[in-house]
Amino acid sequence: MGISAREIKNQMYMVLLVFRTSLEDTVLELLDAEQLHYTRLERVRGKGATGNAPGSVIFGGSNTIIWTIVPEERLKDLHAKIDQFDAQLKARTKVPSPFHVFALPCAQWC
Repeated sequence: MGISAREIKNQMYMVLLVFRTSLEDTVLELLDAEQLHYTRLERVRGKGATGNAPGSVIFGGSNTIIWTIVPEERLKDLHAKIDQFDAQLKARTKVPSPFHVFALPCAQWC
């Protein structure tokens, strides 16, 4: 099953943000300022480059994951704002930032 010319013409990106829940308010403000719709998963547990996120009452440290769909023409501006936020995080601490962003091309089927 191929992608139609209409889907290619309206290129979009699925932007996936994975970060410590303690950053959630600031990330949501950034997305709201861009007037983007999103889906959010809270209290996500895992282990990555910045350590464990066990998400328990005793150990804390859960993550949040947000998915948003961004039209290609808006991606560059969002990327710049996310880069600025990431630079601010890195300037505040010497440990790796618990904030990761991925952008994947996507097409809506229905």
